[in-house]
Amino acid sequence: MDAFFLTRQPLSRWREFNFALHQVQHAIEPNLSLEHTLLNWNVVARALAENPRTRPLQCVTFKP
Repeated sequence: MDAFFLTRQPLSRWREFNFALHQVQHAIEPNLSLEHTLLNWNVVARALAENPRTRPLQCVTFKP
């Protein structure tokens, strides 16, 4: 048997979890620079904004 295998300590579960957590974070978090995001904030906000409502106002529809 390999001498390294016999003397090797068991892996820390926290170390394995930490490694897996970083792998998942790198997979799902976009790699954006803060400067680029702030410079293009208006474009981002406009793209995420909802469309204006087109329904009529209730005060006009239900006049007494």
